[in-house]
Amino acid sequence: MVPKTVRQCVGGDISHAAANRPTPQRTASQLLVWSGKPSIICFVAEVSEYNRLHISEFDEGGCNWRVKIYPDGRKGSSDAGWVSVFLQLYRGSGIEDEATMAQFSVSLLDQDGDPVPSYSRSSSTIRRFGSKDQYGYRRFIAGQDLKRYLRDDCFRVRCEVVVHDIYGKPMVAPRC
Repeated sequence: MVPKTVRQCVGGDISHAAANRPTPQRTASQLLVWSGKPSIICFVAEVSEYNRLHISEFDEGGCNWRVKIYPDGRKGSSDAGWVSVFLQLYRGSGIEDEATMAQFSVSLLDQDGDPVPSYSRSSSTIRRFGSKDQYGYRRFIAGQDLKRYLRDDCFRVRCEVVVHDIYGKPMVAPRC
């Protein structure tokens, strides 16, 4: 389900993420199971520079996800004057202690709708998300640099989320 406040990306082939699958991080206390091809969600969020917080929600991989965009940084943080962008697993699969694995990429779009290379971030790391966990970019673009990309006091951000069919469940290490 694509968020109601965003438009789906059109054109381009984003299926490359499935073919070039990076190796997930493994820890001694976690069992990882890779059960199939990843799901790729791509959308463009249009955000007013005057909003304190913009949230786009979608469901994928049996979970509820949020992309949170703070046009002037998170309240109470040292990120005032910066646009911050985060991916959050809002509600997990509902299975106790289970986590979902995902990657997150974000690009600022110029007035023509093209990604701005200097303001594009992509994670090659597959991250483990437990319920309410979030990862992202605290200082994605400085507010003064954002001004040149505004259109009608709004900016556009292209988000790509790759949810992998990897499920991690903590394990108890055997006693010696």
